[in-house]
Amino acid sequence: MAQQQNIEQKKQQMMTIMQDSSMQSMMMDHMMNNPEMRAKMMQRMMKSQKMDHSKMMENMNSMMNNPEMKEHMKKHMEMMQSMMDGDMDHAKMMNMM
Repeated sequence: MAQQQNIEQKKQQMMTIMQDSSMQSMMMDHMMNNPEMRAKMMQRMMKSQKMDHSKMMENMNSMMNNPEMKEHMKKHMEMMQSMMDGDMDHAKMMNMM
C-alpha cells in the first residue's frame, strides 16, 4: 500500500513540477535527450496518421498548396520552435491546440 501511495505522491510531484514553467523546459530537454521518450512521443504523433510515407508527402504537398493550411503550419512550426527554445509554457500550448 505504501508503495502505491508513494507512486501517487510522485505523480503529484511531477504534476506540480510540470506546472512550473522553468521545469517545463527542463522536462522538454529531458525528453529531447531521452531517445525512448522521444520515440514514444513520435509514435503518439504518428499514430494519429497511420499512412505510408509517400501518402504523407502528398498530404504535406497539398497542405503546402493550401494557403490556410500553410498559415496554420507556419504557426505550428513557430510554436514548436518556441517550445524548443523553452519559452512556451504548458498552458499557452494547450490554448493553441
